[in-house]
Amino acid sequence: MKKNKNKMWLYIAIIAIISFVAVSCDDGNENGNGGTSSTAPAITTASLLSGTVGVPYSQTLAATGTAPITWSVEGTLPVGLTLADATGVISGTPTTAGTANFTVKATNTAGDNTKALSIVITPPVTLIESITVESPAIGFESDRITLVNGGQPNYWVRGTDTARTGDYSLYITNNGTVNAYTITVSSIVHAYVDAQIPADGAFLRFHWRARGETLAGSPNDCLRVYVASTSTTPVAGVGGTNPAPDGLTLLGQCWMGSNTIWGERVYTIPEANRGTTVRIIFTWKNDSNTGSQPPVAIDNIQLIQNITDNTVLTETKLTVGGPAIDFEEGNPLTLVNGLHANYWVRGTATAKDGAYSLYITNDGTANAYTNTVASTVHAYIDAEIPEGGAKLQFNWRAQGEYSMTPYDYMRVYVAPTTTVPIAGTGAGNNVSSSLGPVGSALLGSYYMGGATTWGEPVVTIPAANNGNTVRIIFTWQNDTQNGSQPPAAIDNIKLIAP
Repeated sequence: MKKNKNKMWLYIAIIAIISFVAVSCDDGNENGNGGTSSTAPAITTASLLSGTVGVPYSQTLAATGTAPITWSVEGTLPVGLTLADATGVISGTPTTAGTANFTVKATNTAGDNTKALSIVITPPVTLIESITVESPAIGFESDRITLVNGGQPNYWVRGTDTARTGDYSLYITNNGTVNAYTITVSSIVHAYVDAQIPADGAFLRFHWRARGETLAGSPNDCLRVYVASTSTTPVAGVGGTNPAPDGLTLLGQCWMGSNTIWGERVYTIPEANRGTTVRIIFTWKNDSNTGSQPPVAIDNIQLIQNITDNTVLTETKLTVGGPAIDFEEGNPLTLVNGLHANYWVRGTATAKDGAYSLYITNDGTANAYTNTVASTVHAYIDAEIPEGGAKLQFNWRAQGEYSMTPYDYMRVYVAPTTTVPIAGTGAGNNVSSSLGPVGSALLGSYYMGGATTWGEPVVTIPAANNGNTVRIIFTWQNDTQNGSQPPAAIDNIKLIAP
C-alpha cells in the first residue's frame, strides 16, 4: 500500500514537472513574438510626388509587415531632402532642380524589401500677383497664381497631367496629380490674379479644357470666370454662382467642351473697370450628382488689347481634300477684334451643322451686334493652293444693312501670308469697292441673306495664287446707323478642287 502511494506521488511529480516545462517552453510568445510570426516588409509606395525648389517637401514611405520597420536609402535623394529611418518620412526643402533616382529599403526582424523610386524637383515657381497687357501669358511652366482650395475634395493644382502648351497647366484634381474629380462630393474652389486694365480697355484670354455636367442647359459642374475689386478675397466652399455673387461680375462659363481638345476664351473686361486694377477669379464648382471627366484645366492666361493671334490649333491650314473647319473642336482661325463692340467669337448661338460656328457678337455669347457702334474686325486662316488651283467653300448667315450699297456686311478676301489685317481698317465702303486689307483681293460680299437661312457660296481662288500658300480673310464691318439682326456667322470652311 505504501509502495502504491509512492508511485502515485511519483506520477504527480512527473506531471507537475512536465506541466512546468510546457509552460516554460510555451509562454505565449511563439517564435518570441507574441504568439504570431513576424512578417517581412513589403514596400507599397508606388511613386513619389514631384517637388519644387524652395518649397517644403514631405512624403511618407509605406510598407506592410511587422513593426517596427526601419528605413534606409541607397543612392542620393534630391539635395535638401532627408529620410527619417524610424518613420519613412522624406522631407526637407529641395535646393536643386532635377531628377533623383534611388532605392529605399524597409527592414525588420523578419527580413527586408527594396524598391527603386525617383523624385523630380522642378525649378522655382513664381507667384504672379498682377498682370498687364504687356505681361507674357501665364503658362504655369515656372509661374502660378493664388489658389483658394480650403481643404475641398476637388481642388486646383499646378501639374503635368495635361497642358495646352509646355508641360504644366492649372487644373482641378482629387489626388494632387490627375486631372480628375470626385463627382459625388461637392466642391467650390478659386484661383485668382489681379489685372491692371488700361484706360482704353482690355480682353482676358485663356485656354481651357473641361467636361463637367449640364442639366437642362444649365451648368452644374463648370468653370466660371469673374471680375471683382482687388479687395475681394474668395472663400473656398462659397460662391461660383450665376448670377454672380455680390461684388463680382460674371465674364463667362466653361463646361461640356472636349475631353481632349483645348478651346480658347476671350472675354471683354467691362468698361466700368477701365483704368483700374481688378481681380480675375477662376472658380470651379461641382455638385454631388452626375458629371463627366475631366474637370477644368486652364492655361496661357493673358491680358490683351488686340487679338492678333490664336493658338488653339496653330498648325491648321486649309488644304484641298482636308476636313472642313466646323468649329466643333476649337477655332483655328486667327481673330483680330481689337476693342470693337462687335467682334468674332466661336460659340453655340448658331451653327449650320453641329453645335458651334464662328460669328459676330456684342456680348461674347449671342449672335447679335450693336448697330449704332461702328466695327471692323477680321478672322483669317492660311490655305495651301495647289498648282491646279482651288475653290473656297463655306456656309454663311447674315442680315446686316443694305441701302443701294451694303453698310453692315461680311467680305471675304485672299491675300499673301505676310498680310496681317488690323482691327478698325480694311473693308470696302461699298459693294463695288475691292478695298480690303493691304495686298488683298476681294472674293465676295455677303449680307441680307436672311435671319435663319444659311448660304453656301463656292468661290474660285484667283489663278495668280496657284502653287502658293495664301491668307483667307473674313471681315465684318458695320456702321453706326440702322441694321437688321443677326450679323455674320460662318461654318464648314473648306478648300475644294476646281
